[in-house]
Amino acid sequence: YTHIVRDLPFTRWFINSVVVAVLVTVGAVFIDALTAYVFARKQFFGRDLLFALMLATVMIPGALLLIPAFLITNKLGLVNTYAGLVIPTMASVLGVFLLRQFMQTLPVELEHAARIDGCSEFGVFWTIIVPLSRPALGTLAIFTFTGQWNSLIWPLVVINNKALYTLPLGLALLRGEFQVNYGVTSAAALISVAPLMIVFLFLQRYFMEGLTVGALKG
Repeated sequence: YTHIVRDLPFTRWFINSVVVAVLVTVGAVFIDALTAYVFARKQFFGRDLLFALMLATVMIPGALLLIPAFLITNKLGLVNTYAGLVIPTMASVLGVFLLRQFMQTLPVELEHAARIDGCSEFGVFWTIIVPLSRPALGTLAIFTFTGQWNSLIWPLVVINNKALYTLPLGLALLRGEFQVNYGVTSAAALISVAPLMIVFLFLQRYFMEGLTVGALKG
């Protein structure tokens, strides 16, 4: 542990991972919730077809999207930036699907009552749908934060500045070409697990509600 703190930029890697994971989680939850609200509560031509096409993108292997995603990121000048780490991962088809399925179970009478009281469209979403969807939002937040915290491939592709390395990328550097210091690697891995435990402890109530919703009636 002394070697990690004294001789490695572990604190910098840790801060980078926290910043990126938090920004991606907040952005993904908000964007996915807005998209799911449109697909779940709005009626427009081609809605179901558009949703089916969006779900079909899940069948595309993630590795197949790395090159076009990098080319677009490079074209926008986002390589070696926090924006390059955050923006391309700030939405999830599976997150939209999860929230849409949950929002479809909410009573539509609450929206009608809010509109009668003069609530705007975004006001209905923010004051009615979002509070009622906290179990699903909490579940999505846990999944998103965990996935982003452990992400290695995309940071490896888009970042080559060591000052912007995330924790998984930094830990990968601890593995030498001919030998591995298992003591240092294990200690660093143990420290890296702590934020995941903290996030789960804070959101576990919503996570359990999201798993059990609909299991009981009455």
